[in-house]
Amino acid sequence: MRDATEVASALSLALETHPAVTVAVAADADLDITILQVLVAAHKTAARAGKGLTLTASADSLLRQTLVKAGFVSPAGAAQTAEGQFWTHTSKGYAA
Repeated sequence: MRDATEVASALSLALETHPAVTVAVAADADLDITILQVLVAAHKTAARAGKGLTLTASADSLLRQTLVKAGFVSPAGAAQTAEGQFWTHTSKGYAA
């Protein structure tokens, strides 16, 4: 899924029907900033509802490159925002 509206709808439905949701991001998934914003919003919504939203992604994925470009994490993988743990705990070894 690449369209932010589609992703937001899918996440909303998943969080309505499940206590925890894991979003698996393919290594070659080219996500733009709007998708990252949707993920942050969904994570906050899940937390307020007492539900979980996590990501899985490889340490060398395009997601990480996008997170660095957007300023969410440093090139070394350290959190740069208040939502840092959401991004840096996406997979084992992600925080480099």
